[in-house]
Amino acid sequence: MPKSKKERTDWVITKGQLARWQKEKKQRQRAIVIGSVIVAIVLALVIYAIYDSAKSSDPTVLKITGPQGERAFDMDYYVDMLRLYGIQRVAASDERKSKADSTLQAMETNEVFRQLATGLNISVSEQEIQGRIIRDFTPPAGPGTEAPTNPATPTYEESIARFSQSSVYKGASVNRYREVITLEILGGKIQEYISKRDVPNEVEQVNMQGIQIDTAPPPPSPGTSVFTESNAEDIDPQAIYEEIKTRLDAGEDFSALAEEFSASTGASDLEWFPREIATMFYGENIAEAAFTIELDALSEPIPASDAEGNTEYWILRVHQREERPLEEKYRPALESQAFYAWFEGEKIKFSSEIKLDDAGIQEAISKALG
Repeated sequence: MPKSKKERTDWVITKGQLARWQKEKKQRQRAIVIGSVIVAIVLALVIYAIYDSAKSSDPTVLKITGPQGERAFDMDYYVDMLRLYGIQRVAASDERKSKADSTLQAMETNEVFRQLATGLNISVSEQEIQGRIIRDFTPPAGPGTEAPTNPATPTYEESIARFSQSSVYKGASVNRYREVITLEILGGKIQEYISKRDVPNEVEQVNMQGIQIDTAPPPPSPGTSVFTESNAEDIDPQAIYEEIKTRLDAGEDFSALAEEFSASTGASDLEWFPREIATMFYGENIAEAAFTIELDALSEPIPASDAEGNTEYWILRVHQREERPLEEKYRPALESQAFYAWFEGEKIKFSSEIKLDDAGIQEAISKALG
């Protein structure tokens, strides 16, 4: 028998099949690419939506960096501070904006105090916090009350209840209220510490007399509206000085001459005062002269100011200059000056960044009032 023909089992790919397969492959690849792009876009939109939602619900309002590190304040904190600093008592919109700005400044100052207190090892006790809160919510004693303790003084718990019920602080957090109280006490402690440290009990002082003269031309004569030739020019301060000196040398009293020539009604005997007070009251020129001129000598006319057009001058006579105890009447001014100088020097170690535009501030005000 003849052998049967063996069937061919291998595949034969025609040109048409190959073309169709390549076309389908390209379509699948295109679909995969398009699908991947769509998925990526959707994921990006979801991520952005989540980020934007988180950002808008709790953005950083203020960031402060100092020697003790960085601290960021969010919108909730800012809204609470607006309530605690009295935004609800402000009616006009422009005043509310001003209050909102000053609250941001207070937040910055409070954080500076907090960090500076850490560096100075100054702290506030729980007893001090509670005592201050009780005092804030203790009504004034009635007239004629001489009792050492006001019978209307509430407990700490009663004070906190009054805070929570207060329309002035409506919606404010008790914890944030305690924090503000703490920082206010810290500020007072820091100022007291710096005052005692930087203001000595004894300072160099001078005891002197002075005549303040004004060389501006006198006003027109009564009934006229123009200057005459005799009053159109400034008076020569040197001429006044020469006349005063001549009459003093002749034995006339300084106080009497001061009353005659002085442009002010102040006393000619300026008593004892330190240089800082001389600068505050009379200006740097007068302070410099008071602490450098020869004792008991009459000074040349000293301009009260270096400003253009100045017409006021001082003629001084210093009797004594020595280290002596600081009078209590001058201490508050010197303590305030010392603290301000120290604080301004410390503030340059801090940087702050406000991350809130006008729209954000208005949003915070609306929340605080809501």
